Amino acid sequence: MHADRDWKVVERVLGKDMSTVDEYLWTWTPKFSTTKTVSAVFHLNNKTLPFCSEPKYLGVTLDRSLTYS
Repeated sequence: MHADRDWKVVERVLGKDMSTVDEYLWTWTPKFSTTKTVSAVFHLNNKTLPFCSEPKYLGVTLDRSLTYS
């Protein structure tokens, strides 16, 4: 988790954290419990964020089963 007024700072810090997680996962290849794994996003401006069941990232559709179709 990180908070800052500058979005670029948040992006840089979280990107570095994700690189650390990526390195760990490639080294140890743990098995995650999908029934216990969650994610959350919090914003301080009290606006409801729209939900997207199949978001796109770099042109790749991220569906629930991660088939990347």
